[in-house]
Amino acid sequence: MRKKIDLPDVEPVELRSLFGIRPGVYISVLALLAILAILFILFVLPGLVSKTAYVRFDIAAKNVAIYEDGRYLGSSNGSVYETTWGKHVYSFRIGDHEIASCETTLPRSVFFSLFHHRVTTISVTEFNADDNAISFIESEFRGNVVAWSRVYEHEEKYHIPPIFSDYATNASLFSIRDASEDMRFGALHITSRELYDDFINAIGIFGENGIAIDTSSYMDTLRELYEGDGVTVTLTPDANTYAGTDEGDMVSFPALRSVTYGESLSDATYPATNNAPVSC
Repeated sequence: MRKKIDLPDVEPVELRSLFGIRPGVYISVLALLAILAILFILFVLPGLVSKTAYVRFDIAAKNVAIYEDGRYLGSSNGSVYETTWGKHVYSFRIGDHEIASCETTLPRSVFFSLFHHRVTTISVTEFNADDNAISFIESEFRGNVVAWSRVYEHEEKYHIPPIFSDYATNASLFSIRDASEDMRFGALHITSRELYDDFINAIGIFGENGIAIDTSSYMDTLRELYEGDGVTVTLTPDANTYAGTDEGDMVSFPALRSVTYGESLSDATYPATNNAPVSC
């Protein structure tokens, strides 16, 4: 049997009242105030002291540079940009040519800003592209097609840009008159399956927008090159030669003055034909 231990007598501790308020009451109030202070610091204070705001853009046009108050912000459609809350003027440009602008007041986010970013989305669907902007779009498209036509092989992890698709989107938005001729020029520089697939997507974009693109002079040969068993026809000289130009705002070809298209490749198949359409 355990020996009984006698504890010494001690005086009980009694909390005193504070301003006539019982200890149980003011302790509960202090605990509540502490909780409220923590909640304020976590969920309100960061928003009160921060000037940060977030914005994203939904732009119908492609390859558009975004400027905020005259400062370049970025060119990634759909990405979230960090800026400041308040009034801003946004300018949207292709090259150095403004195609749209708007003035927007970004709201101040006070609550829960430490844990959640409130993002304002600005949609841009109305554009005003002058002749200079349209000339730039055409020139950039032709230049990109010429440059990428010389790349015959691509790594799996790297994708070529959607040159044809982006052009088709912009040409549809801005009612570019020479779209058929630009697409023909681009078709004459298709040297890979990736470019061909992009070209087919672009034709679909034109179709969705009710724009007819004349592909009759080269579409059959393209299909033979990249979908069929090889080229079995030879185009006539007038149909298979396209003269390049370096006049005006059009792209300049340093060593390229004509593109021979659709050579006789009766036994060739993709990918062996990937450099067949173009000869300099």
